[in-house]
Amino acid sequence: MANPDLGAAVKEIMEHEQEDHCADTRLICLVEGLPEERLGELAGVLDANALLNETGGDQSLAIHGLMRGWVEADAQVALGWAEKIDDVLLRDTSREMAAIALAGTEPALALEAVRAIADDKARRQIYQTVKKNFSWNPATLADLRSRFPGEDWNETVSN
Repeated sequence: MANPDLGAAVKEIMEHEQEDHCADTRLICLVEGLPEERLGELAGVLDANALLNETGGDQSLAIHGLMRGWVEADAQVALGWAEKIDDVLLRDTSREMAAIALAGTEPALALEAVRAIADDKARRQIYQTVKKNFSWNPATLADLRSRFPGEDWNETVSN
């Protein structure tokens, strides 16, 4: 990482976003290049950056952009990074964003990503998206249902 100050590095990337529209790629490279012991700093940096931009402080928008591009490049690494986030809400948002990106192409990985999130509605939405995306393939759906059993497959869940 050229700039040892993570916050300054992210700010610099975002300041030049409109010049070449490659901020997502540069953010992914920045995160991939971070030593494991510094990954915990990222949540705070994203929070600070979100406050500076038009998201109005909404970390989920920053995470959405980061995870969308990163999952396309290397889903396993992106999900591994998300697992290390200490903040539960931010970790769940990261998993959800990854699952949304994966639901049409890698349904098992999408379902694995959301199994542990606390937001029942968000988790159920991913299950329903996978169900809809693969409704044409009963064998795939049966396999997924056997690997990921539960009420999340139901349209409505009893309380």
